[in-house]
Amino acid sequence: MQLKPLKKIGKLFRKTIRRLKKPYQPFPTINELLHQTRTEAFKQAPKTVRNLVSVGCAGTWYFDWIRETYGDVNKHTGVEFYSPKPNDLPANVEWIANTAGHMPEIAGGSADGIFSGQNMEHLWPEDVCGFYLESHRILQEGGLLIVDSPNRLVTTQYNWSHPEHTVELTPTEAVELTTSAGFDVTNVRGLWLCEAVGRDKLYAFDDMKIYGLDSVKNRMEVAKDFPEKSFLWWVEARRSRRVPDEIKLRTKMTQIWNDAWPERCQRTLTIIGKEMNGRKAFLSRGKPGVLMYGPYLPLRKGRYSAKFSVTLRKDYFNPKDLIRFDIVAGDGTLLLGEREIALEQLTIDQRFEVPFDFEIADTTFGVQFRVIVPSGIVIESDRDVSLQTMTGW
Repeated sequence: MQLKPLKKIGKLFRKTIRRLKKPYQPFPTINELLHQTRTEAFKQAPKTVRNLVSVGCAGTWYFDWIRETYGDVNKHTGVEFYSPKPNDLPANVEWIANTAGHMPEIAGGSADGIFSGQNMEHLWPEDVCGFYLESHRILQEGGLLIVDSPNRLVTTQYNWSHPEHTVELTPTEAVELTTSAGFDVTNVRGLWLCEAVGRDKLYAFDDMKIYGLDSVKNRMEVAKDFPEKSFLWWVEARRSRRVPDEIKLRTKMTQIWNDAWPERCQRTLTIIGKEMNGRKAFLSRGKPGVLMYGPYLPLRKGRYSAKFSVTLRKDYFNPKDLIRFDIVAGDGTLLLGEREIALEQLTIDQRFEVPFDFEIADTTFGVQFRVIVPSGIVIESDRDVSLQTMTGW
C-alpha cells in the first residue's frame, strides 16, 4: 500500500533534478519580451528592401536595431516628429522631422519598404489616414509595408492605458484600412498570446511561466496564428496598382474612432475603492484617498467639457467634508481644472454630476480625471467620465 506514493515521490524528484540541470536563463521583463517578439517577426520579413523608410524612429539605437534585425539597406530614411535628431546617425540614414501623416520631403515611388513599428497607436485619426495614403505614394509598386501595434481587443480587457496612446486598432481594422489604402495584405500574425485558445481564460499580461500550455514559449508560438487574441498584431502588405479608396479609408477610420474613443476615456482605476456594477463604478467603502484616477489620455490643443458623476450611499458623515474633483496631466503636477464639493450638497442614492470646462494650450499627454474622498463616507464614482471636445479631427 505504500509503494504508489513512494513511486510518485521518486518520479517527481527525478523530474525536478532534470529541470535543475538545465542551464539557468533569466527571464526578460515584459517590455524586453515584447521587443524580442517583434525582433523575431522582423527577422522573418521578406528581405527585398533596399531603400527603407522608418516612420516613428526614436533615435540611433533604432537604426542599429533595424540593421541587426533586418539587415543592411542602401538608404534608410527616418521620419520622426517628437524626438530630436541624433548627432551620431549612421552614414546611410536621412532624418526627416515631420509627422507620419505628412511626408512631402520623400519623393513618390522612391522607396521599396516602409516600416512603422509601435507608432499607429500614437496617431490621431487624420494622421492614420495620411500615413496610409503617403505610404502608397512613397512606395514603388510591389513595395513592402510593415506595421505592428497593440490590439484593442486585448488592451480593453486589461483596462490597459498608455499616456501617449490615442486608440489601438484591432487586427481586422488594420487589415481593412491597409486594403482600402491600395495594399494587398500578405501576412497577419500575433505577438504575445493573451487569451488562451479554446479556454475561457485571460492570461496575466506579464505571466512568465516556464512549463506547460501557458508557458512563455507557447504564448509566443501560438500567438502567430491568433492575432485577435494577442497583445500585438503584425501586418505585412504589398503596394498594389489600385488607387487608394480615400473616402472608404477615412469613413472607416471615423467609425473606428467614434467606437473606440469613448471606451478609451473609461480606462480608469482606483486605489481605495471596490469595483461595482460590472466594473462601471468604484465604491469608496469609507476609506480616504483616490477613489478614481486615469485614464492617462493624450489630448490635443482645444477646449473640452468633462462631467464626473458620483452617488452618495450612506448618511453617516460630516456634511462639511469635501470631495475633490480634478483634472491633471503628465506626472500629475499639471493642473487643468479642480472643484471641491461639500457632502451636504449631495442626496443619498441620487446621482450628482460635476461639470468641468477646461482648455489645453498644446498637445498634452497623460490626462487624468480624479475623484479624491475623505474618510468615513460611502460613495460611488462612475468610471465613465463624459468628455466632449470642440477640436474635432
